[in-house]
Amino acid sequence: MSILIIGGGICGLGTALLLARDGYDVTVLEHDADPVPASPHVAWERWERKGVAQFRQPHNFMPGLRLLLEAELPEIQDALGRAGAYRFDLVNPLPPMFADRAPRTIDEKLWTFTARRPVGEWVFADAAQRRAISAGPFHSVARRYLRHSGRCRC
Repeated sequence: MSILIIGGGICGLGTALLLARDGYDVTVLEHDADPVPASPHVAWERWERKGVAQFRQPHNFMPGLRLLLEAELPEIQDALGRAGAYRFDLVNPLPPMFADRAPRTIDEKLWTFTARRPVGEWVFADAAQRRAISAGPFHSVARRYLRHSGRCRC
């Protein structure tokens, strides 16, 4: 089965990686379809993602995603660490306004990674490229798919 994903950001690429791992033929369409930079450093220095307004800002990979990566794509979680993402504990230290500091069973799961968005996105894009997930610019590939389906007047 072939699957088309619109959007090559972290969520789109993460979905593509999971589906490709499960044997699906995946194509990702991305508006900002520049080639994947050679390294996280080059991604930070030169990668332009005009469709992602917050691209130059820090990005926290929330605990739910981190737990998913740990269970389903551990190589991505490892690559985030190698690329320079830092472990960020959301519980310790708790802000002073929390009077009850008693530990909870969930506390050990409430850590995540934080990184500059280009670095985090590079990890996902690099993995997708290495797995030969098809990618293309949204406009030209979308037109080809839509023409083939007979649903486009383009």
